[in-house]
Amino acid sequence: MNDIIPAILGDTTPLSIVDVKLPTNPVYVLDLAFLIPLYIVTAIWLLRRHPWSGLLAGGLAVFNSLLSVSIVSSTLVQYSVDQSISLAVVPLFGIIALASFVLTVMYLSKLDGASW
Repeated sequence: MNDIIPAILGDTTPLSIVDVKLPTNPVYVLDLAFLIPLYIVTAIWLLRRHPWSGLLAGGLAVFNSLLSVSIVSSTLVQYSVDQSISLAVVPLFGIIALASFVLTVMYLSKLDGASW
């Protein structure tokens, strides 16, 4: 969001996109077009007890665990090559990964094997 909001307000292209010479940042597309709307829909469906909400919530918990671990690990690998890389995201995504993993285990422990 640090790149997106100033670029929108200034009617410019974010430097992170200009630097890699892509038409758009794939991370922005994944987050803004798919994940955030899916998280919102899942939250609303959970509140309304929609039949698909449990499946989406479980899938997103697993996905979020894997995504958070991959962000932490890629940051650590980048830091091992170039110590100028910031490690600021590691604690945050470490906590998110741990919380997502706990929620995933809780979700999987509640599944009834007979329903498969």
